[in-house]
Amino acid sequence: MKALWNLLRASGMAKKALVEIKPAVVFSTGGYSSAPVVRAARSLGIPYVLHEANSVPGRSIKLFAKGANAVAVTFKRSEKEFPGCKVVRTGMPVRKELREMAKINPRSDRESAPVTHHPLAFVFGGSQGSKFLNETMPSIARLMADDSIDWLHSTGPTNFDGVKKEVQTLGLEHYTCEPYLQGNAMGQAYQYATVVICRSGGSLAELAVFGLPSVLVPLPSAAGNHQYYNAKEFSEMGAAILQTEDRFEPNHFASSIREWIGSSERREKARAALKAWDVPDATERIAALVEQAAGGAAK
Repeated sequence: MKALWNLLRASGMAKKALVEIKPAVVFSTGGYSSAPVVRAARSLGIPYVLHEANSVPGRSIKLFAKGANAVAVTFKRSEKEFPGCKVVRTGMPVRKELREMAKINPRSDRESAPVTHHPLAFVFGGSQGSKFLNETMPSIARLMADDSIDWLHSTGPTNFDGVKKEVQTLGLEHYTCEPYLQGNAMGQAYQYATVVICRSGGSLAELAVFGLPSVLVPLPSAAGNHQYYNAKEFSEMGAAILQTEDRFEPNHFASSIREWIGSSERREKARAALKAWDVPDATERIAALVEQAAGGAAK
């Protein structure tokens, strides 16, 4: 009852704000906090455009899709989730800096290339890290000690000390931990990576930009199990190996990593599939939909 009251109250406040602001259009990427604003826009007859980042639409996107001027989607699977709506696959905007870095292969430059020429397995679990990956990946690296692999693991700030201690306990000499990578550091990790081990949220768009094959471990608690279906789309096009937490088995997980590292031909096929899936002008496509909805008023 309290949540319902807060929702109605927020909708009223949003409606009042929109009346004062008089926007030509409203753009929403979903989430619970967007619902009152989009609801208010719809009641006032203000055109709105939605963007869904995941394969399974969130509740607020699904709720307001019918009245939207357009629903922009990232994953191909999402196109069938909005019957009777104008659905446009725009892709997911990725920072221009990352796209520019993806065009550069630092390993081809002798001066900037790393001292080691070992394959690099890049592990990350989002800005806060992944408890599952933090707990399992050092032991996987220990299991693969004879594979001559370099590891880079972005643990999240909270779990950095614990993972680093585990790495030291296991005696992993080629396992580097970082609390968090941002900006150019993240781009450089993508540049040097041979394979990525991560969750399957919004970062998949960045893997596509860099053409990186992956072993994906969906977050089981993700709304609508959308991370599983995100990973499934990548898996079905030959760009990822899908591993679920409930079926985790160390040797099988290690084999999945070896499959990518051991076959340059398979990695190249994954790269081609990812490049075909990527939408380089995603930002421009979304902006065009917003401008169309605003009747050309937005510039």
